[in-house]
Amino acid sequence: MKESQQQDIELSSSSDEYSTWGNPRNSLNVDVRTKEFYSNLLTRIINFKIIVLVALTLVVLAQVAYIAVKRNFEQLVFDDGSSTPCIYNPLTKTFRQ
Repeated sequence: MKESQQQDIELSSSSDEYSTWGNPRNSLNVDVRTKEFYSNLLTRIINFKIIVLVALTLVVLAQVAYIAVKRNFEQLVFDDGSSTPCIYNPLTKTFRQ
């Protein structure tokens, strides 16, 4: 029994200096509060990005709906390469520059 107890003690003691498991002297150990703070920070950043993405999506959809409803797509634009193109409105049957 003494040999098995001695082996258990040797196996349970942290003799590997590169192991982060239960070794308080290892510089690779990280404070739990720091990890929680970092996790919360990343969660807040992700939530902010989701809110911005949803807001931008709603703005783009609103602009597309506005353009589709309010614009007159039946106007014809005649461009001869000059700086003043002619626009024909078929409802009033007039040209304007």
